[in-house]
Amino acid sequence: MVKKRYLPFLLAAAMAVSMAGGCGGRTAPEGEKAAGTVAESAQETKETAPETVSGNKKQEDYLGKGTVGDRWYASSIAGAVSGDTEVSLKDDFFTAVNKDYLAGLVIEDGYSSAGVFQDANNIMRDRTLALLNEEDPETWEGKLVSRLYELALDWEGRDEAGFKPVLESVEQIKAIRTVDDLIRYETGREDVFRTILSGFTVENSLADPGNYTVGIYGTPLFLDDPKEYSKQSEDGKLTEEFHKKKVSYMLERLGFSEEEAGRVWEGCRTFETAIAGHMLPRDDYFSDDIYDKIINVYTLEELGRMQGNYPLVQILKAYGMEGSDTYNLFETEWLPALSGLYSQENLENIKDYLLAHYVSNMAGSLDREAYDTVQAYVNERYGITGTRPEEETGLDIVNSYLSQAMDYVYIDAYCTQEERQRVVDMIHDFTAYYRAMLEQEDWLSENTKQRAVEKLDNLTIRACYSDTREDYSRLDFSSKAEGGTYLEALQAIARYHLVVQQEKINQKVSPDIWEMSTREVNAYYSPSDNSINILCGTLVGAFSMDQPYEAVLATVGAQTIGHEISHAFDTTGAQFDKDGNYENWWEDEDYDAFNQRADRLVAYMDQIIPYEGASPVRGDQQKTEMIADLGGMKAALMMAGDRENFDYDAFFRGAAKGWAVVNTKNSVVNQQQTDPHPLNNLRVNIPLQNSEEFMETYEIRPGDGMYLAPEDRVNVW
Repeated sequence: MVKKRYLPFLLAAAMAVSMAGGCGGRTAPEGEKAAGTVAESAQETKETAPETVSGNKKQEDYLGKGTVGDRWYASSIAGAVSGDTEVSLKDDFFTAVNKDYLAGLVIEDGYSSAGVFQDANNIMRDRTLALLNEEDPETWEGKLVSRLYELALDWEGRDEAGFKPVLESVEQIKAIRTVDDLIRYETGREDVFRTILSGFTVENSLADPGNYTVGIYGTPLFLDDPKEYSKQSEDGKLTEEFHKKKVSYMLERLGFSEEEAGRVWEGCRTFETAIAGHMLPRDDYFSDDIYDKIINVYTLEELGRMQGNYPLVQILKAYGMEGSDTYNLFETEWLPALSGLYSQENLENIKDYLLAHYVSNMAGSLDREAYDTVQAYVNERYGITGTRPEEETGLDIVNSYLSQAMDYVYIDAYCTQEERQRVVDMIHDFTAYYRAMLEQEDWLSENTKQRAVEKLDNLTIRACYSDTREDYSRLDFSSKAEGGTYLEALQAIARYHLVVQQEKINQKVSPDIWEMSTREVNAYYSPSDNSINILCGTLVGAFSMDQPYEAVLATVGAQTIGHEISHAFDTTGAQFDKDGNYENWWEDEDYDAFNQRADRLVAYMDQIIPYEGASPVRGDQQKTEMIADLGGMKAALMMAGDRENFDYDAFFRGAAKGWAVVNTKNSVVNQQQTDPHPLNNLRVNIPLQNSEEFMETYEIRPGDGMYLAPEDRVNVW
C-alpha cells in the first residue's frame, strides 16, 4: 500500500508515515492524537454510502446479512452480532466462532473499536503509561518522554497561555498583501508550526533504494482525496463537515465573526478545489501503475526551472533541504498548476487556506476548551461516545512526537533477545515453506521462479526491536518544574527532527532502520528495501508467542509473518526486485498470468456487499491485502501439513479469533471506502474458503455459506 506523506510544517518531520504495506487494520482512528494531526480523512467512492449512525444501535436498525449469496453477517460492526444470532460454522465461520465474544464486546468511551486489537493496544498502553509515570527515569530518553508527558497534561499552564501562542502567526497571515509578502511568509522560519503550500520529507529513495533523498508532495488537502472536490462521497461530506466545524470554532475563538469564519472556509475550499484537480486521486494510489506516476526524479536546478511562480527552491533552501543530489516530485502536474494559482488574483483564497490549515493544525496544542471541543467533533465524525482517560491524552502526545525515544524506554523494560529469536526462527520457517510454495507454482516459468526465490532469500528481517538507536542527546527542553511549556517543548522537538532529517540527505539508509514505532500493534513489509518488520506491539494478547502452537501459527504465523512475506509478491510488491528497486523481474507471460489471477480475486471481491445498504467491496482497492491474507494462510497450512497430529480445528479457530474486532458504524463506512484492508470477517472467511483443509475439517459442502468450489477459488499464490 502506498500512503502519502507530507511535511507541510516543521513539526510533521517527527510524524512522517511510511510507504509500506502492513497487516494493518489493527488500530482504528481514535480522533486527534496530538496537535497537528487530524483523524484520517475519508476518500471518494463511486457509490453513495449508507446513512451514518452514532453509537452502537441494535442490529435491526441498519444491519443484515450481506455478502455473496447473502451468507455472512456484518460482524465487524458493533451490534451486528448478539446472543440471539443464529449462525453455523459451515455458513459463516468468523461469526460462529466469535459469536459470544463479539456479542459481549463494548466499545470503551473515547474509542471507535473493541476486540483483540484493542485488548493488545490496552496492554501496550498500560505498560507505556507505567514507564511514563516512573519517578526519575534513568535514561535521557526516559527523561524527555516524561517531561513531554507532564507538559502535555499541564492544563493549567496551557489554559493560561490560551490562544496567545498563535496570535502572532495569525496576524502574519492576515498581513499578507502581495505575492512577495506570501513568499516571505512561506520561506520564513519564525514559527516552526506554520503551514505552507507544499509538503516534503527526507526518505528512502524509490528511484535509488538504500539512499536518502528529499521527497516533495503536493498541497495538503482537508479532504485528502483530490477526487472529493469534483464528486463528493457521503463519507467525504462527513469529513468536510468535521473540518469546517473545527476551523470555524478556532477562528471564532480568535475573534472572527461567524460570517468571517465562514468566508475563510469558503476561500480555503475554493483554493483546494482549484489545486485538487491537478493532483493524483486516491484511486490512483491503489492502481498497479502508481509507481510509474510518482517516481519523478529531478535536480534542484531542474526544479528551479519548473517551479514558475511558486518559490519551491527558495522554500527547500529555507528548510535546509537544498543539498540533496536528487529530489522526487510525487505530483508532476501539481507544481505547474500551483505556479498558475500563485498570483495576486488568488491571494485572498491562498491566505484563507493558510489560515484555515494553521488553526486546524494548532487546535490540539492550545487550551483545554479547544482540545475538548475538537475531540467532540472527532467523536461525532467517527461515531465515538465518551472520552478517554486523561493520561491517554498525554500518551498520545508522546506517541506522536517522541515515539522512537519512548520505544527505547519500552524495549529496555520489556523486550528480550529470546522473544526476538523465536520470531526470527518462525520467519525462517515461513520463508522455507514459502520457497517451496513458489517452486510448486506450475504457472510460473523457471526463470521467474528463480528470481522470486532470490527475492525471498534476500528478505531483510527485522523483529521486535532495532539494535540501532537515534542519538537524542542533542534534544533538550525545560520541564514543567523548570518553567517549560508544552508549546516550547514541541518547538524544540520540531527543530531537532528537522536537523535529523537534514543530516540524512544523501546518506545511506541504515539496514536496521524502522519506519514505525515498534510499540504499534502492527507489522509491515517495505518494498523499497524488501524487508519484513514484525513489531513487538503485535506480540501481545491474542498474538502472543506463548499460546499453543496452532494459535501461534494462525496469528503470529499466517496473519502476521506469512501475510507480510506475501506482500513481497502482491500486485505492488511484485514490481520491486530483491534489492528494492522498482524493476520488472518477471517473464512477460508469467506477469500476465499473475495479473489474471489477481483479476479473478478482484472480480470475486467486487461481488461482496459487506452490510445492508453498503456499496460492494472495492476489490481493486483491497486486493493487495487479500493476496497477502491468502498467501499467509496457504504457507501456514503447508507447515501444518508437515506437523504430526496437527489440530486443524484449533488452528482455524485461532485464525478467526485473531481478527475478532468490532467498530462503530461510521468507522466501518470509512474503512470500506478508504482502506486497502478488508473488513475483518472477510479476512477470515475468504482465505478459509479457499483452503481444502478447511473444507475437509468441517465437511463443508455445496449449499453451505462457506463453500467455494475448487474451480472458483481465488488464491493468487
